[in-house]
Amino acid sequence: KGIINCEIILDTTKSTNVNFKLNGENWVWKNQELNYLYNADSIIAEGSFQNASLRLLPLRIQSKNRLIAFSGNIGSQDQHGKLEIENFPLDLLNKYIKLPVNITGNLNATAALSGSINNPHAIGRASIINGAINQKPLNLADSSFSYTNGRLYFGSELKIINLESVNINGSVPYSLPFATVTTESNKIELHIQVENEGLAVLNLFTDELAFQKGEGEIDIKVDGTWRSPQLNGIARLNDAIFSTRMLPGQLTQVTGEINFDFDRIIVKNIQGNYSLGKVKAHGEIPIASNHNTQIDNPLTVYFDKLLLNLKGLYQGNASGRLEVIGAFLNPNISGNVNLSEGRVIL
Repeated sequence: KGIINCEIILDTTKSTNVNFKLNGENWVWKNQELNYLYNADSIIAEGSFQNASLRLLPLRIQSKNRLIAFSGNIGSQDQHGKLEIENFPLDLLNKYIKLPVNITGNLNATAALSGSINNPHAIGRASIINGAINQKPLNLADSSFSYTNGRLYFGSELKIINLESVNINGSVPYSLPFATVTTESNKIELHIQVENEGLAVLNLFTDELAFQKGEGEIDIKVDGTWRSPQLNGIARLNDAIFSTRMLPGQLTQVTGEINFDFDRIIVKNIQGNYSLGKVKAHGEIPIASNHNTQIDNPLTVYFDKLLLNLKGLYQGNASGRLEVIGAFLNPNISGNVNLSEGRVIL
């Protein structure tokens, strides 16, 4: 609902040529299917449509501190224009595009568009304010980007509240639904760098294991495809502290090294303390289950004299050995656990 004033001039003497001018106030758009309500204080759309080319001078949708504005030509073989977005709610975007993680906040972006409708090009910058990933707050999310020939290139900085930043650079294949030109390669190319307290970025993507504090670094290059990723790099930990949903208390003094060797992860003697006992891990595990990777030394976790206090289940000591097979993205765990000097609560 809302108020609209519209003027349309149609000229068909040579070819279909439509000139239009639209002004609207106090618009309310409600999507029943998505159960979402969007308000716009003013809408301006002025331009023309000729020979399958839409010219906007400008399109402007504004509501309080929110703005979507575009000026230029789209839909032709020589399109160009400038896009400006201020405080666009990402929860609305999440309703239309299925993202691998739940990102919320407000998007600010500027982009220069060029190319053609079949092979669009863009270059610009985007940032997220008041953002969160999986309901965990972000202090900063900023990225420069470009899009050409069906491929998205970007350089991003991600920062969790009061912690060091994470740098992610690279390119990934991405085909727009209306484009006919696609990338020549389906390979992904990513470079991820994290240091010390920035390791808390891992907490954004899982609730099972949480980094609390400590020293360390991750420097990984990701190649291959989304279905069969290949990693090359290293992760080091020194006197780190983790917590896990599976166990009360914390895993402390975690030290060791993990190598990412293309199709496998090699754990080199990761060890730490839990309660009065020790936890150690070493061995290899494939990254993905479709690599057919031959593993001679499967990832094995040893734990000795752990003092457990699992509320409503068990109190006492535990020792054992667990073998992790399958793949890192889809693991299977088996092994033996020995309980002693404890009691099972029924």
